[in-house]
Amino acid sequence: PAEALPAAMREWAESQGCDHVRSSFGADVGAKVRLLGGSVLWRTPDFGATPWHQDAGYRAREGLDEGAPRRVGAWVALTRARAGPGGGCLRFAPAFGYDLMEHITVDKGLAGNSGFCTRMSDVDAAAAAALAEDVPVEAGDMIIIGDRVAHASHSGDACEGGRVAFSALYEVEQP
Repeated sequence: PAEALPAAMREWAESQGCDHVRSSFGADVGAKVRLLGGSVLWRTPDFGATPWHQDAGYRAREGLDEGAPRRVGAWVALTRARAGPGGGCLRFAPAFGYDLMEHITVDKGLAGNSGFCTRMSDVDAAAAAALAEDVPVEAGDMIIIGDRVAHASHSGDACEGGRVAFSALYEVEQP
């Protein structure tokens, strides 16, 4: 929950973070943007690649239905992540579309070093990967991610010290 964040992170996420989410989604016409929570993501070099998924694929696990307000993530890089295998950067497939794909849950033993058990099916993941675009970042860059955007990440095994980011999750309710 948002209350569990350190004060400086919570302050940024509740003010500047909300403003960025509003402006990125054209939600400045009376939309309500509410911080749900956040975390620091520390991906050590041995973390492995994050499998293809859509954050909306987790909604059912949280008891949220399709009519629930949209969720948006703000991902702020605290370290550099470069393109290509080993570079640790996020990968997106905007040409894949925004329909919610089926997500599967694999046994923890099959999740690899990333520990991501919930992911898109192998067929959908392969289709997304074929359309993938790497998004390298420098420390301080921010990426806004809608909950239906297919995304994954490269492993960060070539990132000295790993990859670190702050991630905040918002709920956006249009009037």
